Amino acid sequence: MVAGYSYQDWDTYSPNNPTLNEAQDSVIAPEAAFPFYTRNVLMSYYGRAIYNYAGKYVVNVSVRRDGSSRFSPETRWGVFPAASAAWLISEEDFLKQNLLKYNVNYIKSELDIDNNISEVKHIATGFMMIQRITIQKMMIQYHDTKYIDDVSFLSNPENKYAYALFDCRVEDNHYLSEDWLFCNRWTKIGGKIYMDVSIDLAHTGQEDYKGSYISTIL
Repeated sequence: MVAGYSYQDWDTYSPNNPTLNEAQDSVIAPEAAFPFYTRNVLMSYYGRAIYNYAGKYVVNVSVRRDGSSRFSPETRWGVFPAASAAWLISEEDFLKQNLLKYNVNYIKSELDIDNNISEVKHIATGFMMIQRITIQKMMIQYHDTKYIDDVSFLSNPENKYAYALFDCRVEDNHYLSEDWLFCNRWTKIGGKIYMDVSIDLAHTGQEDYKGSYISTIL
C-alpha cells in the first residue's frame, strides 16, 4: 500500500514595458500601471493498494484527488479512481502438468485405474520410486552392463555397484532414453511398473511442473 501528497506552485510575472516608435527613440504608449502576474496551484492526494492472493490473483486499486486553482471553486477538485485485476495463469497447476503427461507411456490405448494405481509401460526416472531389490535383480540379469569407473568418480568399494542400468540405446529400430530403456529392461525380466495418479509431484528444470497426474486427464 502506498499513499502520497503532491503540491505544485507556479508564479508568473511579466512586467509591462512602454511601446516605442520604430526608431526606438520615443515612447508611443506608456507602460501599464499594473504588470501581468498570475499564480497557479495544483494539489494532489493519491493512494494505491495491491493485493496478491496465492501468488496467482492480483488486484490493484488506486485513487487520486486533484485540485487546481485554474478552475472555479465549484469545479476545482476532482476524484479519479482506477482498478485492475490480473490472473497469473502460468502459476496454475493445470498448466504445469505437461511433463507428467508426455513422460508416461500406457500399456494400452486407455488407462485402467484401480485405487489410484495404474500399470504403465514407461515412466520418467525423475518420478520413479525404485526398491533396492529391483536394482539387485537387474544387476544379476544385466551383468553385461557392469563397468569399472576410470575417471575416479567412484571409490574402489563403490565400483562393484557400477552398472549402466540407466543408459541409452537403440532397440528394434527405436531409440530408448535412459528411463525408457530402464523400464524396458525391468519388464523384460517380469517386472511391473505402476503409477499412483493421485500423488502431487514437482519437477524443476527449465520450467516448474507441479500437480498430480490425474488432473491432466480429467
